[in-house]
Amino acid sequence: MTVRNQLWPAGSGRDRKVGTMFANLTVDTIADLTDHASFDRGQKIEPSRVEITQRSDEHIRATVTAPHEYHVRLDIEGTDIVALCDCAIEHEWCRHCVATALKAINSDGDVFTADTREAAASAAVLDDPIDSYITGLNREQLVDLVRDLRVAKPGVDLALEVGAAEHVGGAGAVGKRIAERVDRLKRKNPGWSARLTAEVAQEWFELLDVCSSCIDRGWGAELIRPLEDATEGIGQMLLRSDDTYGTLADAYRTAIILHLAAYRQKPPTPGEVVEWISTLVFDESGFGEPDLADYANWLDIQAIDEIERRLDKAVTHVLYDDSLEYLREGIARLCGDDIALEQMLSGDELLEFYEERGRDSDARDLLEEAAKERVSKKRLGLGGTGVSLEALTSRLDRYWGTGALLRFRKDFAKAHPGQGLRDLLAEDGVTREMAEEVVAAAPSWLRANLQLQMAMRFDDFDLGYRIATEHPRPDELDPELVFEMGTAIGVNVNRAKGTELMFHLPEHFADAGDLPSYKRLEAELRDIRKFVADDAAATELFNKRIDDLRDRYACRAAVREILERI
Repeated sequence: MTVRNQLWPAGSGRDRKVGTMFANLTVDTIADLTDHASFDRGQKIEPSRVEITQRSDEHIRATVTAPHEYHVRLDIEGTDIVALCDCAIEHEWCRHCVATALKAINSDGDVFTADTREAAASAAVLDDPIDSYITGLNREQLVDLVRDLRVAKPGVDLALEVGAAEHVGGAGAVGKRIAERVDRLKRKNPGWSARLTAEVAQEWFELLDVCSSCIDRGWGAELIRPLEDATEGIGQMLLRSDDTYGTLADAYRTAIILHLAAYRQKPPTPGEVVEWISTLVFDESGFGEPDLADYANWLDIQAIDEIERRLDKAVTHVLYDDSLEYLREGIARLCGDDIALEQMLSGDELLEFYEERGRDSDARDLLEEAAKERVSKKRLGLGGTGVSLEALTSRLDRYWGTGALLRFRKDFAKAHPGQGLRDLLAEDGVTREMAEEVVAAAPSWLRANLQLQMAMRFDDFDLGYRIATEHPRPDELDPELVFEMGTAIGVNVNRAKGTELMFHLPEHFADAGDLPSYKRLEAELRDIRKFVADDAAATELFNKRIDDLRDRYACRAAVREILERI
C-alpha cells in the first residue's frame, strides 16, 4: 500500500522547513491525513507492539505486531509524506502506519542517534512484558483472567466467539459466526440520536476489526458475504440515523475497504462485481459511490457495458444523484473515453485531468481563469471554474515562475483584505510595501486590524502599541490580535507594556457575560499571570488591572469569583 499526502499546507509560513519530517509531524497532522476509523484503530495499537528499526530526518522503518507482523515505511519526499505497509488493507493511512507515526512522535529524542537506530534494528524479538506475563500463567490463572476481561471489557466476547468458532469448524465456522453478529447489529435502531449512533458505530468497528484480523489470516473468502451484509446494514442505518460525528460513515467506508481486501483473496467473477456495484448504487439498500478503479481487475468489457446499461435505465427514474454521476465518470475512466471524461469533470479534478494528460496549456488557461475569478471580488468559495484556492496557489509558481504566487497573494489580499492579508504575510519574500498597499485598499473599519497583523509580521512594535492604545474606535479592534501584539511586545520590548495590551482579551470576555466567555476569562488571566511572574513592573501592572476589573464588575458574582481564584 502506498499513500502520498501533503504534510504541510501551501503557504504555511516563513518558518516552514522542507525535509525535516519529525520536526513538523504532530498528532494533529496524522489525524488530518487519515480518517477517523484508521486513526482511532491506530491509537488502539499498544506502542510496545511498534518496533522502530530505523529512523532519520527523512525515513522511518518499523515492524508492527497487531496481531501479525507488518512492515511499515514512512518517507518524506519534498513536502509529501509517503506511507507504505504490507498489510492486506489497501487504504490511505492504515492503522499500522498511524500507530508507527504516533510511536515516532512519542519516542525519546535518543532514537535519532545512529547507535540507537542500530540497536533497534538488531532487536529481532519484540520484548513485550504483557506477552511474557500471559505466557507464564497456568490454566486456572488464565481462565480467571479471561473471565475478568469479559466483565471489564464486554467487547472481548466477540474475539472469544471467533476463537471458539475456529476451534470447532475452522474458517467456515468463523464466517458464519461473524454473519450472525452482522445480522444482530443490523437490527439495532439508534434512532435520531447522534450519541447512540456513535455507540453503534463503535460496535461496527469492533466487528470490522475482527474481520480485518481474519482477512490477515487468509480467510477473506469466508467473509465476502458477511461484509456485503455489513455494508448494506451500515448504509441503511446511515439513512435513518443522525451521524453528526461521522463515525458511522467511517465504518461504512471501512467495510467497503475490507470487502475489497476479501475480493483480493477470492477473486469474484465480473457478474458478481456487477451485482455488488448495483446493490451499492441502484438498490435502496445502497449508500455509496464505489470507485470502479478499485474493481478494474475483476471487470471485463461485457461487465462494464452491463453497468452502463443499468446506469442509463436508472437515470430515467432519477432526476439527479451524485452516485450515478460518479459511476458514469468511473466508466469513462475505465474505457479511456477522455472526451466524455473532460465534459464530466470540473474544478480541481479537471485540472488534474489536464496535468495527467500533459495538457499544460489547457491547465494554464484554467488556472488563469480561476485566478481572475478569485481576484474579481465576486467569489470567495469555489468559482465558476470550480478550482479551489489551495489547488490554484500550489501551482502558480510552477506555471508562471517564481514570484507568481506572491503576486497573486497581493492581488487577492487587495480584493479580500480580511481573508488575504494573513496569507500574504506568511509568504517568503513579502515586503512591507506590499502589505501597506493592501492596508490602503481596505475599508476604513478593517485597517487597524490589518495594521496589527502587519506590525507583528515586520516586528514594528511601536506601530502595534500605538494602534492598540490610540485607535479612536477600540471596539473595531480584534482582541485576539491585540493580545497577540501584546505578547510580542512583552517578549521583545517591555513586559509591562505587553501586559497592558494583553488585558484587552480578558476584558472582552468579561464584557461578554456568558459561561463560555467566563471560562476563557479565567484561562487568559492565568496565562497572563504566568507571563508576568518574573517581572516586577509587569506583576505590579497585573495586580492593578485585576483590581480595576474587581471594581468594574463588582455587581457580577461570576467575575468576582474568578478574580478571587486568580
